[in-house]
Amino acid sequence: MSQTARRPILIVEDSDEDFEATVWALGKASITIPVVRCKDGEQAIYYLENARAEEAQDEAIDAPPFPAIVFLDLNLPRSDGNEVLTHIKATRRLRSLPVIVITTSKLRRDVQSCYRLGANSFVVKPVSMVKLRELMAVLAEYWFSLVLLPEPESGDGD
Repeated sequence: MSQTARRPILIVEDSDEDFEATVWALGKASITIPVVRCKDGEQAIYYLENARAEEAQDEAIDAPPFPAIVFLDLNLPRSDGNEVLTHIKATRRLRSLPVIVITTSKLRRDVQSCYRLGANSFVVKPVSMVKLRELMAVLAEYWFSLVLLPEPESGDGD
């Protein structure tokens, strides 16, 4: 966990309860990666558009850090998860950013749509806290121990 260990997980989640449960589950799974939250789709897009890579730190001191990965809920106010996903995958600087859709939806059309739009994974939120902790442990192990995550890309949006 070199450079990506300092880059946060961006959690795009409008529900305070779901966000707190996710942070709790990450903590119980001994995940020490920083977490940043956006409560709606427009806030997430704004955050990502203004996030800076570490090497650009001096240029944009007030800019938020570029995330290592995004945990994205689909049912969001303002811009929904599909709009956020579309924006990420259509923007050159953001398109390699891994996006894990974590939602209550089990609808086949949602699964198909998210993968078609470029989601890296689609996971159904478990109801039980034990299952949520297990899910976060598996996701963190996979994405932060096994996978090599991409560095932020330079360039403007397409």
